[in-house]
Amino acid sequence: MTVSERELTASPHQLNAAFPTRANDRVATRSWAERAITIGIALAFTTIGAIAIVSYRAIDRLVNDAASVARTRDVLQASYELRATLTQAQSGYRGYAATINERFSQPFATAVEQVDEQVARLHRLTADNPAQQHRLDTLKPLAASLLAFGREVMQTTKARGLGAAAESLATARGLTLMDEISALLAELNADEDSLLAVRTAASQASRQQTMVAFFGLTILALVMLGIVAFVTTRDIGQRKRTEAALRRGRDQLEIRVAERTAELARSNVELEQFAAAASHDLQEPLRKIQTFGERLLARHADALVPEARDYVDRMRNAAGRMQAMINALLTFSRITTKAQAFESIDLTVAAREAVADLETRIEQAHGRVEVAPLPHVDADPTQMRLLLMNLIGNALKFHRPDTPPVVRLCANGALADSGTIAIAVADNGIGFDERYSDRIFTMFQRLHGRGEYEGTGIGLAICAKIAKRHGGTITARSAPGEGATFIITLPVHQDRS
Repeated sequence: MTVSERELTASPHQLNAAFPTRANDRVATRSWAERAITIGIALAFTTIGAIAIVSYRAIDRLVNDAASVARTRDVLQASYELRATLTQAQSGYRGYAATINERFSQPFATAVEQVDEQVARLHRLTADNPAQQHRLDTLKPLAASLLAFGREVMQTTKARGLGAAAESLATARGLTLMDEISALLAELNADEDSLLAVRTAASQASRQQTMVAFFGLTILALVMLGIVAFVTTRDIGQRKRTEAALRRGRDQLEIRVAERTAELARSNVELEQFAAAASHDLQEPLRKIQTFGERLLARHADALVPEARDYVDRMRNAAGRMQAMINALLTFSRITTKAQAFESIDLTVAAREAVADLETRIEQAHGRVEVAPLPHVDADPTQMRLLLMNLIGNALKFHRPDTPPVVRLCANGALADSGTIAIAVADNGIGFDERYSDRIFTMFQRLHGRGEYEGTGIGLAICAKIAKRHGGTITARSAPGEGATFIITLPVHQDRS
């Protein structure tokens, strides 16, 4: 059974008109199912969003509670370290006063270096607790007094010998200072222990609340997703029937596309054969015109009046232009019909080969071509050399009369994300108005008369077609009298399958 084009292209309105009851039932069922799925998905996503918000807030609270607990532990640790340091200082100066042994002076000196930093650290850790800050403000001068007393005892002992500091030690000033410091640190530790208990309990409560909220919302989200799955399952049968109908239509379309593709392939073969025959049939008369014109000038030049010689020259020039035009058209048509397989090539080598082919023209123009290192790409080597040769030749042709042409080829950056490279061909020639930047890549479009600059008007069209065949682009930037820059963008890798 075949399907006509009218059937394949029938609109939903036409199908509904042919089968009104079934079509309306399917539309109503599909509309209800789609609304139910949409509502279910919206509710599920809303629940998931609520889970995310609650989880974020709970985690933030847990992090803050954990930080508070950790800070409290740090305060207790720093308090213990400060007490140990001051005890070390006290033992140091008392031991030195009793023995005049230098091994007791070193612990005292170490304690002196550490006390200020330890007190400052406690200040930083308790910055949010005014009561603790007040205790530390009271403790700091006491610690300084204890260290000053110890320094005085050691200096006295060192200057006057054993027993010299006995009177100072007998006053018990150092013990009194140490007792006051210990009392303050005990108050500080007791306050921090209370805070630690409170903050630990708050952290545990936050953890429990988080678990309850998370599991509750997760169950709700699963219920919503279950509803969506139920409605979706009911809709699957209808969708499968619709997909089967679409597959049948697609299979018919693929058959038609295959037939059209085969027809186009046959047409391409016929066009290629026609182009080959036409090129031979057209070029043979042109070669004869040029040959006979050359013989006429060589053998009978003296017999020809100047006007006749001018006619012969014009005839030969016209035939040469026609032959160049035919060759250019054949080159343009063979970009796709006679293309080679892509392979990895060094664009630097391709550019130097193009420069070598243009060596005579470069010398005649007294020009210079500079080729910077270029990357490797997957390309048709012959077409890539032709592309670069056309662009370089174009730059040599459109140079300023009073300035030797300079052409520079360089990599113009790489687009890593898209896997492409850009090559710039810049010159110091006459340039052009960028309003015509698209026109110059069109067949037979010229910005200058044939009397000013020779050419077929096809060279840049060939460049554009080569770039397109490689999956790339070519653009131009210029201004009158300021030269031109042609930028070719090409994929680094090609599908060689």
